[in-house]
Amino acid sequence: MLWEELNESHEKKSMESNRNNKICPYVKQPFSYCYCFSLTSKDIDSAIYYCSNNYKVCDIYKKNYTLSDNVHGEKRV
Repeated sequence: MLWEELNESHEKKSMESNRNNKICPYVKQPFSYCYCFSLTSKDIDSAIYYCSNNYKVCDIYKKNYTLSDNVHGEKRV
């Protein structure tokens, strides 16, 4: 399943269940050092954990997120 399909599927399920579970906003356009950018066997566990419901505890996300950025907190360096 492609990341875009996973994100769409996940968003639908989230809306249906009225929960705030989301995929990391950087998955659609990841940084070159994101876990999901170039998946290898050593990154799969981290990508599953951090790129889904736990993205707010991800060091990569925290490093690039600021409240002054747009609504999704997407900041590019």
